[in-house]
Amino acid sequence: LTLSSKELGDYHAESLNQLLSSLKRLETLGIGVTEDSPGLWKALHGLNIKSLNLGGKKVLDGWEGLRINHSQSLSQSLSSLMRLQILDIHVAEDITGLWEAFYGLNIKKLRVFCKCRVKYKESLSHLLPSLTRLETLSIVAGEACPGLWEALKGLSVKSLTIKGMNKGF
Repeated sequence: LTLSSKELGDYHAESLNQLLSSLKRLETLGIGVTEDSPGLWKALHGLNIKSLNLGGKKVLDGWEGLRINHSQSLSQSLSSLMRLQILDIHVAEDITGLWEAFYGLNIKKLRVFCKCRVKYKESLSHLLPSLTRLETLSIVAGEACPGLWEALKGLSVKSLTIKGMNKGF
């Protein structure tokens, strides 16, 4: 199921959560929005999905990522997805709470696409060891932070992809 919406308020979030919860065989969910909201994260809370793709939308000159303004709500929602194995997220910018929202998830595959520079190396250094089941990590970003390579040391992944978009790494 793929959803696209400009804004998801609390009223729509409750209806959406009821709809999504009623889809007993739903395993993969894709949501294309450019702005998050507490209602969006509330709608996802507790779903029985295995794969979640959160992203922005296509625009004429490329792609517009998701702007995360409610990282605490994102974190609570992601941690409630007990069967989640794959998280694919396309963000507009690397914010302080982004990496912390992934902390301790029981996922096997994490793909992060960020148009800007990955700049929170401390968050990455703290996050990556907490993903104990992680097998595949893919980060595509505008530029890497100087400490990215240090944050990747000692990972026990089977597949690692690091790509730069503009100037490369």
